[in-house]
Amino acid sequence: MKGFIKLFFAAIVLCVLVVGCGSGGGGGGVTAIDLIRPEISQTLPANGATNVGTTSPIIITFSEPMNQDSVKAAFSLATGSTTIPCTFSYNGTTATFTPPALNGNTPYTATIAATAKDMAGNSLGGDHAWTFTTGIGQDTTPPTVQSYAPTGTAVGINSTIAITFSEPMNTDSVKAAFSLTPTADPTKKISGTFSFIGDTAVFTPDTLLDYYTSYTVTIATTATDLVGNNMTALPPWNFTTRPPPAKDTEAPIVSPGLEFPLDGSTDVPRNTPISVSFNEPIAPFYYGSINGFPTKVTIDYTTNTVTMKPTTLLTANTTYTVSIRVTDLAGNSMATTYQWQFTTGATPTSLP
Repeated sequence: MKGFIKLFFAAIVLCVLVVGCGSGGGGGGVTAIDLIRPEISQTLPANGATNVGTTSPIIITFSEPMNQDSVKAAFSLATGSTTIPCTFSYNGTTATFTPPALNGNTPYTATIAATAKDMAGNSLGGDHAWTFTTGIGQDTTPPTVQSYAPTGTAVGINSTIAITFSEPMNTDSVKAAFSLTPTADPTKKISGTFSFIGDTAVFTPDTLLDYYTSYTVTIATTATDLVGNNMTALPPWNFTTRPPPAKDTEAPIVSPGLEFPLDGSTDVPRNTPISVSFNEPIAPFYYGSINGFPTKVTIDYTTNTVTMKPTTLLTANTTYTVSIRVTDLAGNSMATTYQWQFTTGATPTSLP
């Protein structure tokens, strides 16, 4: 059996080019044919989530725009042998299924079948099912911000802004409530793009920030969770980018022997954290994946070590391949993906 662990997200676009040749001096054309299967980037509630509000919607984010009718037909929500009808809406790459009020303290299984297709007719690679358990009733608790980054006075100009909430949020409301501006000119809003994974929003500016400049981040209370509860107020915070550095052209490398578990290890406990250290500070990132499920990572900036701890036990007696490719604070990316393997044993039977 094989498993896959990724400590980075990358989009790889593969296409077949069909060249049309004109005759009689006519011109030729190149058409890109999409042959890539779509993937599920995120599900909310997350797999294994508990205490989910009984009126919470089920949200599926895909890796690309999808055929809406195929997504609607491919979805099901059930508890035991009872199927729950849901209303459906779709926007961009995100499908939202809203059930009637669910039963409290009840496990539910959501499934999106492999028949869901992208706009080119490519179907998912297989059925995707996940489970969650409701709480005692409707969610009326306001979300809060648990952490945010960056802070301090030596922030890289290629940094992203990450805000981790106490629960998954309505993405459109977060986008509308967020602003990043130079502290000296609050009318100059920095443009960028958002990504959302679980309860974390990550904002990536469209251009590099200015050196040695103070910036202010604001998230208004108009940001809401999935059922419409407004967030608790958070005061704006500031950070300052670092002065221009000496030019760095060297990409980060993995420090020899500092990947864990070590390459080729066997009988590895199934709850073992996966970590790897680099020879220099790396640009922050927040999530990896284990067998396709997003999993948080932490970075120890004193040792330049990335760690990802499984939230569920790894599969017993399985060889896992770990892949990582990172960028340093100067924007130098590793030329190739670094990989190593380890094999799990049969224990432990529970997470610590």
